[in-house]
Amino acid sequence: QAIILLSHNTKFGDCALATVMMNGKETLPSKLVTHTWKNLFAHLVAAIVADALRIPMYEHILSRLEPKEISTLISELYWKSKLDSTYWVCAFSINQHASICHLPGGKDPKTDLAHPLCPCLTPKDDYAA
Repeated sequence: QAIILLSHNTKFGDCALATVMMNGKETLPSKLVTHTWKNLFAHLVAAIVADALRIPMYEHILSRLEPKEISTLISELYWKSKLDSTYWVCAFSINQHASICHLPGGKDPKTDLAHPLCPCLTPKDDYAA
């Protein structure tokens, strides 16, 4: 749901979150990453960071994503020249407003409240849902 909220009504319109994150600059990725909506977001991030650092398993990265550890992880990525590595992550790179933002999306795990539907008027692709 954060992806849809952060990419709604931006200076680029309703768009893919990657467009917002890259300030509209087209960027070619070096790797493609897919995910499942049922997986934890931290696991997705840890897997990408592990790949960038050439670590075969992401479990060792998970604890380094904690606020008290993240700066040392970012420093390691910097010194290994990995901060400019580009990954195509489907959740960020696909315009959710042209596909699924109007569909019920489950509940917030902390509040148990249903996620709100996106109010955008972006035409939906019939094949995307």
